[in-house]
Amino acid sequence: MNRKCIGLCQGRHPMPVVDYIFPNVVANPFDYPALDQQVQSWINANSNAKNIALYVTGLTPVLIEAIKVLSKNDINVVLMHFNIATGNYEEQSL
Repeated sequence: MNRKCIGLCQGRHPMPVVDYIFPNVVANPFDYPALDQQVQSWINANSNAKNIALYVTGLTPVLIEAIKVLSKNDINVVLMHFNIATGNYEEQSL
């Protein structure tokens, strides 16, 4: 199964992706309904993405909402975390 590589939030850290769930600055990371709506909008626009590698930025409330909505939509997710010691991204399965 092909895995689509996407970033969680654009502009926070350099990532090896071109597509982001949140392409703009997240104004309020505690506005959970707005976060859910943005994730669902991304899913609707990428209906063929059923297996993704999500490059994360450390914005925990946004990450948790993304995981919740992606899971509810039966999208397989692995998280990609930057390892400062190696300079590479490390995969974490959910």
